[in-house]
Amino acid sequence: MEETEEGLKRRAYSLGQELIQSGLEQEVIYARFEKQNIPKSLAKKVIDDILIQKNEKEIEIEKPKIYFALGGIVLGIILAAVSLIFVQGKIILPIGLVAGGIIQSAISYSKIK
Repeated sequence: MEETEEGLKRRAYSLGQELIQSGLEQEVIYARFEKQNIPKSLAKKVIDDILIQKNEKEIEIEKPKIYFALGGIVLGIILAAVSLIFVQGKIILPIGLVAGGIIQSAISYSKIK
C-alpha cells in the first residue's frame, strides 16, 4: 500500500521531532530517515524546519533575560550619574549593576547564537 505525500510528511515531521529532541546528530537523523524510506529532499526540509523552530523557541526564552540585563545596565548608568552628583565617591552599586547587566546580556546573547 502506497503512502500519500501528506502522510509521508506527517510521519517525517513526527519522526524528526522525536529524533531531534533525543539529541542525535544530523547525520544519524538522516540515516534514520533513509531507513524509513523518506526521500532526502523531504528529510532535509523537515530537519531544517524543526531546527529553525527549536532556535526560535530558544530565542523567545532568552529575550526577557536580555531585556532584564539591559535594564540593569541602564539603571546602573542612571544610579552612577545620580551618585556622582549627590554622593561623590560611592559608585560601587552602579558599577555592580552595569557589570552584572553586561555579563548577563553576554551570557544570554551567546545562548541565542
